[in-house]
Amino acid sequence: MPTPSNQHPADALAEVRHQIKALEAREGELRQHLIDNPDDRIGDTWGMRVESFTHRRLDLDAALMRLGLDLLEPYLVEKEFAVVRLARVREEERKTHAINPEV
Repeated sequence: MPTPSNQHPADALAEVRHQIKALEAREGELRQHLIDNPDDRIGDTWGMRVESFTHRRLDLDAALMRLGLDLLEPYLVEKEFAVVRLARVREEERKTHAINPEV
């Protein structure tokens, strides 16, 4: 669903996130249907197969409890990233262009 070109980027982002959530829900429904119905996995353009993979990862909490932070500290890495959080704007915030961080 297209958004108006004069829509504020924060409002457009909220709309896009809403659409993504709806699409992910629909994807889950379709995915589950295909998994549950092996005879219905070939469409007109696309086919689907289920593959199983195993993924190993380090349980950091267990490793820290067993080995301790002193041993693991040299191998821990930090990554900085930005988080964009949306909050409904109240009328007084709209006037001042400031959002209460506790919202």
